[in-house]
Amino acid sequence: MKTKIILNSLAGRGRAKRVIAVIRDIFEDRKIALEMDITQSQGEATSLATEAVKNGFKLIVAAGGDGTINEVVNGIVGTRAIFGVIPIGLGNDFAKGIGVAPKLEDACRVLYEGAVCEIDVGRINSRYFINGVGIGFDAYVARESQNIRKFLNPDWIYLYTVLSSLFKYKSPKLKISFNNTTLDKKALLIAVGNGKAAGGGFLLTPSAEFDDGLMDVCIIDDQNRLKLLRDLPKAIKGEHVNLPYVKTFKTKEIVVSSTSLLLAHADGEILESGEYKLKILPRALRIMLPK
Repeated sequence: MKTKIILNSLAGRGRAKRVIAVIRDIFEDRKIALEMDITQSQGEATSLATEAVKNGFKLIVAAGGDGTINEVVNGIVGTRAIFGVIPIGLGNDFAKGIGVAPKLEDACRVLYEGAVCEIDVGRINSRYFINGVGIGFDAYVARESQNIRKFLNPDWIYLYTVLSSLFKYKSPKLKISFNNTTLDKKALLIAVGNGKAAGGGFLLTPSAEFDDGLMDVCIIDDQNRLKLLRDLPKAIKGEHVNLPYVKTFKTKEIVVSSTSLLLAHADGEILESGEYKLKILPRALRIMLPK
């Protein structure tokens, strides 16, 4: 199968550069031909993926973190190309969600021994997402965590940023429309999941499935910050869904708006708008998964 690997040279705090030769050797040992493009700047992976489709590549692989995955997906949704993942980022929430192991050899093995399946893709305004969207505090944390990634252990980045941001973030008033229902309320965050986890393992939408044709939504109302701090461990385990100030549901579409600009993230990629229209696209992406 004609294979293109799009590798983010900045992923994993430099780990990506160290594994380039290893990936090539793994495929050469299997006598599998591949071409590799190495990105140097944000957004480049999308244009490279689009070009790879035009050039007839059947398997297009994102080698990097969740941001790289998002960029490549945005270049191939709506085509017959097959998507693959080599997780070499910091959080790797999507790769964990589909069962791709972090060990390099195991992840590469999925690409030539796995099974082709179809999964859902979400759309937020004009951008696609594959794992999840966060609006409000979740997006604020995603933006702030980008500024400290060079200094902390990857396993602690998201948790540290949550703790350092919790008492200074101001929850906006939102209008939320879904399933013939409209809510007007102050909300700390709205998490929309195609996958279960975000932020390096927080199970914000623990009932989400990649192929059920629905988005899982978690709305956390604005609350006393000490109460939120006390309940934070429950979000790591997915047990927050039973809290009285948390609302969860499934939907095919949702619209979130505010009178001021809102921060959002799509698979960790930061967005800013006064309104977000989200929709699920059932089985819109062919992907190589572990058998």
